[in-house]
Amino acid sequence: MRSHVPILFILLMSLSFPLLAQQPGSVRIWSRAEVRAAFGDSLRYEGMPVYRVYEYTDKGGVYAVLFCENNDHLEDKDTINTKIRAVCLLNDHGGYLQKWVINEVLVKEPVNEKHLFFWNRYSSFSDLDGDGYADPVIAYNSVNINDEYQRLKLIVVYKGKKYAVRAVECILDDCRQLRFDTQYKTLPVPIRKHIDQLLQRIRTEKEMILKEG
Repeated sequence: MRSHVPILFILLMSLSFPLLAQQPGSVRIWSRAEVRAAFGDSLRYEGMPVYRVYEYTDKGGVYAVLFCENNDHLEDKDTINTKIRAVCLLNDHGGYLQKWVINEVLVKEPVNEKHLFFWNRYSSFSDLDGDGYADPVIAYNSVNINDEYQRLKLIVVYKGKKYAVRAVECILDDCRQLRFDTQYKTLPVPIRKHIDQLLQRIRTEKEMILKEG
């Protein structure tokens, strides 16, 4: 789907990407100045504030993945997000193609969530199966009104299709969940191995249970 963007963004995509992009497989984060040049002083894309932009290259071209958080309101001097969005844009001869979008909002069940946020350290844009194309993994989480981790989601984008791993944390066993999309098992073994290792890393670093219910 081709989308409309400000002319500055088109110029940045067409002029800057070939100069700034590194070797295939590399990933870099845009500076705040680049984000401002692309989206103006509002730092917004399609109405949502752009929190971070990851640029990566693979055999398919040069991509920018925007992490957008709506910064809905302030609470105890912290910004609270009720909606987040990840958007992947492909540099396309001076314009861009929107390749995929991930949207998430707060939920009220099983627990009333307070805040949504991307987990940058657990997101990646590597070629996990060695075919020359990146296999993005987008990680985000929520906390409840007690600031306890509540809901984790990992989205794997493989050949343009999204595969989700969903987890709900809970003190009680009967409300704890760890679920994989039905088609998740069709992913290449190296990708599934990466997700297994990532879940174990999150268990260790964040003291989350992440147990299948």
